Amino acid sequence: MSRGLQNKWQIRQDVVGVNCVKDASGKVLVENDQVKEEWRKYMEKLLNEENTWDNTTTCENVEGPCELIRRDEILKALRMMKKDKAVPYRNCVRNVYG
Repeated sequence: MSRGLQNKWQIRQDVVGVNCVKDASGKVLVENDQVKEEWRKYMEKLLNEENTWDNTTTCENVEGPCELIRRDEILKALRMMKKDKAVPYRNCVRNVYG
């Protein structure tokens, strides 16, 4: 493989895991259990933190029933789909409705 192609291939590889993370004191953690525990603490703090709200943002209330999707709309959309595209099992969705 040429050097240019090899570099492009290496750049495009996905990162599948986190090798290290810094804790609150700045210490680098590399052990898997330590990294998981630090992420757990971070997410707990992030999700349980109260944020200030100035009440200046307003929006209209939406009330009433949502629009129902009719069977003929589903069938029309399924007919427009290209065959064997984005369906997990061959013609699975089409066989259910059509």
